[in-house]
Amino acid sequence: MNMKHKDVSYLSIQNLVDQLARKIKDSGNDFDLILGIARGGCIPSTMLSYRLNNVNVRMLQLSSYTDKERGEVFMEHFDNNCLEYIKQMNAHVLIVDDLSDSGHTFSFLVNKFLERGIHHKTAALYRKEHTKFVPDYYAAQLPQDVWIHFPWEWDRRNLYSEG
Repeated sequence: MNMKHKDVSYLSIQNLVDQLARKIKDSGNDFDLILGIARGGCIPSTMLSYRLNNVNVRMLQLSSYTDKERGEVFMEHFDNNCLEYIKQMNAHVLIVDDLSDSGHTFSFLVNKFLERGIHHKTAALYRKEHTKFVPDYYAAQLPQDVWIHFPWEWDRRNLYSEG
């Protein structure tokens, strides 16, 4: 597949987060906790916390691919105590990531939540059209052949050079 590349600005991210916040508010759902999937979900979850007036934000390191492999979910430095803490809180959790591409990351984490009976919904800035996991809330849909470059990933494309 010949991938097309799309650079996304911080202004675009703000607009997408605003769209997500409107959808979430319109749904009538209130959340006790916003859980960002690090690293891509860190900035969107923080921005959503401001839009939704929710100061209780946590991050969880989880990735469905590395630079070498793709498709298997790796949990680096994952602390099961995080999920136990959330379960004890009896919290309604909004799980946030930047993108639902293959859907592996969301599927893996949602299964962990379901195993523990944790009430949750999911949100992403983007979803790919053939993802195996469609978030409850998303701002935009993309074709499968588009590779997104988020502004916080600038070093991955060497967009800036010194001198």
